[in-house]
Amino acid sequence: MVLFMALASIAFATPDAELASYELGGDVLAIAVGQSSESGEETSRAVFLDSLGEVYLLDGETWAVSSHPSPCEITNDIALWQGSQSLVFMACGDGTIGWLELSESGSLTSTADNTFSISESSIEQLVVDETCVWSASQENSQVAVSCFDPELFEIGAGPYTTGRSGINHLAQTDSHLVILHGGDDLTKLDKSSGTGATNEDNLSGRDFIDAASDGSNALFLIDDGGAVAKYRLTTNDYQVVLNESDDLEELSSIAMEVESEDSWLAISESQLHEV
Repeated sequence: MVLFMALASIAFATPDAELASYELGGDVLAIAVGQSSESGEETSRAVFLDSLGEVYLLDGETWAVSSHPSPCEITNDIALWQGSQSLVFMACGDGTIGWLELSESGSLTSTADNTFSISESSIEQLVVDETCVWSASQENSQVAVSCFDPELFEIGAGPYTTGRSGINHLAQTDSHLVILHGGDDLTKLDKSSGTGATNEDNLSGRDFIDAASDGSNALFLIDDGGAVAKYRLTTNDYQVVLNESDDLEELSSIAMEVESEDSWLAISESQLHEV
């Protein structure tokens, strides 16, 4: 599969962009982006997981690409974490999480002991914050979410469980985790206590598949039709902000930039190959 990458900065309403393409072994299943620190310098990184279980690392400064096999036999998701060291985490089908180290030279390396057992079920989704690698797995009729401490290499919190099954997507804000169960149902979990609340509003057959945080108390959700809904954690309700009448259809992913002076959303349409 050929992967096309573009990095753009927004300034004076005119984006400066660079474009590059790379030949990968299989289809891209997951992408994670973030900052890593080598020799005291922050560098933008992107990691990709392909359908053959290979993990690719893209250096945002040099555009160099390196790769390394995943430590998992089956890998479902990836996440990039930066703490005392830079680590790429993988959600494994055998209920473990695995990781690769990012060396000072910018390459991916593995150690002999680089997996940790989280669940008896497949780990489906990962998100990371400053202190946790959060993993979600399907446990019988509910979803279990656990915190793996990447500094101590042990369970830091959880497992927290939901009253519903199904994992379409795992998202987060500073204080909460949000599990999209399928359809228009979701559960929010407090990161500190595990206290949960489920929203089962009827939004006319919407099926939420991806989410992006506004950096505070709201998530923007997309369904695979053509709707963007704003979910407020404080009131546990939805507001549809864009839909098919805005010429959106077959949405596949969403991301939000909140660090710059002007926040903005990026939404992709799968069949039209448009953003």
